Amino acid sequence: MTISILVVDNGSEYDDINQIRVFLTQKGLRFKEYKRGDSSLQPISRGNHLNINILKNQENLGYASAINTGLKLLGVDNFKWLLVLNNDTEVKPDSLINLLRIAEKENQIKIWAPVITYYYNPDLIWDIGGSLTFWGSRTFPGRKKARSSYPYQGFTERTFLTGCALLINSEIIKTEGFLTEKFFFGEEDYWFARLMQKKQHRMAVCWEAEIKHKVSKSIKKVSPQSIVPMIYIHNLNRLIDMKMWLNSTFYPIWKFLYLPYATFTLWWKNWIPLRQLIKFNKLLIKNSRYKEVVTREDFLKAKELFQ
Repeated sequence: MTISILVVDNGSEYDDINQIRVFLTQKGLRFKEYKRGDSSLQPISRGNHLNINILKNQENLGYASAINTGLKLLGVDNFKWLLVLNNDTEVKPDSLINLLRIAEKENQIKIWAPVITYYYNPDLIWDIGGSLTFWGSRTFPGRKKARSSYPYQGFTERTFLTGCALLINSEIIKTEGFLTEKFFFGEEDYWFARLMQKKQHRMAVCWEAEIKHKVSKSIKKVSPQSIVPMIYIHNLNRLIDMKMWLNSTFYPIWKFLYLPYATFTLWWKNWIPLRQLIKFNKLLIKNSRYKEVVTREDFLKAKELFQ
């Protein structure tokens, strides 16, 4: 089996890449480095057995954009299966082999995910996929439930899979395109699930593969003292996203129902002052009306909006 590993450094502020270089060198593993924007950048060819590559972006492009840059560098024509994996995960032994084995056997299903448990408590499930709902949300059936409550063999089909760990057949990328870059942080997996549902591509969680996830808190860095900016970005993402999936007749009705629900949920779970609730609602109405994307600047300014 030929395996290519690509580490995408998305404008990290720390010495992460140098630590990776040191680790690979100590293990006697050879690697090649690339920089986004290099005029000589060419798709990576498959090696004889294992090749390791590092792609360094000079700035944080957002999750989906970083993934797309990596997939383009790899070259989707070079590989049958492409595994997207968050940096704060740990793969259990034999999980990737089990995942590929079932994916090859069940060849009508082109998108797969492993069971994802909490890194610091692997007996509890973080994600096992879920279902898209009529009202523009998704379910999380296994969240914080015991791993032992679910099977250890076979698979279950889903209509939603998280982007934390996603095995995609390259034919999907070739026919449907890359992940949307409309959202700087979050929402790309929801958009992807909606697209797969529309195009009638089947997805499933594999019970024989597991990873542990540290559950990144990156988005909370927008405002460590308040959860409002985080929830605002999430809801703005969803409002803009649903414009693409609902027709012009149904979208205003859905939005009319969704906004009070989002505002009430924010108040009920967090007891936010009335002044902030009103501002939260007004900004969602205003920005979801004219915005088509949620940019890095929107993400960074979210904290200032609710000071």
